[in-house]
Amino acid sequence: MPPESRKTISINRIYLDLENPRHNKFSSQDECIKYLCNKENILNLAKDIVKEGLNPLEYVGVIKESPSSYYAAEGNRRICALKLINDPDLAPPELRREFRKLNSSPRKITKIEVRVFENREEVRLWLDRIHAGYDEGRGRRQWNSEQKSRNSKYSKNDLALSIVDIAENYGLITKDQRNKKLSTVQRYFSNPITRNTFGIGGSSREDLTTTLSFENFQFSLQEFIKKLINNKINTRDNAEKIVDFSTNLKANPKYSHTRQEPWLVFFRPYPHAGKPEDTSKTDTTASDLPHHSDTPAPAPAPAPAPAPAPAPAPAPRGEDSKADAPSKPYSFPPQSKGTTVTPPAKPKLIRGSIEIQDAIKEIPSYKLENIYYSMCTITLTDHTPLLTVAAWMFIETLTALNGRNEKTDFVSFLSTQRMEKDFDLGARDKTKGISEALKRISEGGNSTKHNRTSAHFNSESLFNDFETLSPLILALAQGAKGKSQ
Repeated sequence: MPPESRKTISINRIYLDLENPRHNKFSSQDECIKYLCNKENILNLAKDIVKEGLNPLEYVGVIKESPSSYYAAEGNRRICALKLINDPDLAPPELRREFRKLNSSPRKITKIEVRVFENREEVRLWLDRIHAGYDEGRGRRQWNSEQKSRNSKYSKNDLALSIVDIAENYGLITKDQRNKKLSTVQRYFSNPITRNTFGIGGSSREDLTTTLSFENFQFSLQEFIKKLINNKINTRDNAEKIVDFSTNLKANPKYSHTRQEPWLVFFRPYPHAGKPEDTSKTDTTASDLPHHSDTPAPAPAPAPAPAPAPAPAPAPRGEDSKADAPSKPYSFPPQSKGTTVTPPAKPKLIRGSIEIQDAIKEIPSYKLENIYYSMCTITLTDHTPLLTVAAWMFIETLTALNGRNEKTDFVSFLSTQRMEKDFDLGARDKTKGISEALKRISEGGNSTKHNRTSAHFNSESLFNDFETLSPLILALAQGAKGKSQ
């Protein structure tokens, strides 16, 4: 383009294009502004411009209408946002308050550099290159989800991408097998129950940690990838099915519930890296797993004496048994003989979450940090009444930071509608269990605090309630960020 086509122009001299392809033809600027605000998320764009500025990689294109005025051929949304930031009274009445807040920002933009075109025909070709799709290489090619994640430090897929990269590095999945799987991984690992099952903290490959042992993490990852490859899990899975995966994994005798200090997940390849075994048919033995880099590999055991042939394995059961049945067992204690089934061990501690702990630190609240740490380290079975009161106090404080007033109890404050709209926890059928857990903690905390003889002594119930409340607690902690003062 010739140098004279580049100009710096006042926002007041640029008008919205009433014939923009985004919408039908409008008869006035006000009509166009109303449409863009209602349908094109102009408020969010305006907030981003105030915070980050205009994208320096994208210029606004304008067409000269008169010696002193122009209209936007490319960048109608940006021009609309800038006009409303500078003059909030132009916004629809219901949005003026928000735009007045933006108007007080010192980063207001009143002039911008533009590219000037003489008429619509001159600009039409370049609009096609931007908006008409890939067009056999002539237009812009959109990034896929993996490419977006690699570029964006804050991508919601960053953790999912790290998980898949680790799995590929360990030879559990190939480049072809991982194609179009990232969204499924993101769906599962965006659920706090899944992250807790894997003991995960951090999100990128540089800071991803786990509180599982090295071998336990590898085993858990393999079980997940096995189902991913065989399409036993997908993006359509609801929250219940996602939680079921964690429940079944933790019920597997190969899974260890023991936790340790967080350690960085190292990218150490399997012996067969680059040539993964068919994970739909085999499991990996403990000896096949790579050792943590800080732990010396054990010396090879002497060859065992010849042993009689083992008894045939029992037939597998369950709809996934064909794909999941192991051909060589992961190391775990052999089953005892007999038919008596022993009860599971009672949980001794409330299971902590690094993600929740990090969110509390971001508030910041020294009080909540200490309460949460104590709740996750004090023995549950020996101090159930004390932990019940602590849980009540913990939720009371979190809800207060999220706007609950003193006259409203936290059960009433955390209504089904609020959990769905403010905290994105789903509709009533998804939050019913959370509501019931809140009621039990409220009733147990109140009776333990105020009644002369009654107290809450059911440690298993409290453990289960906190597992159920994990998504809500995380959402409350994230919602309280910056509100501790």
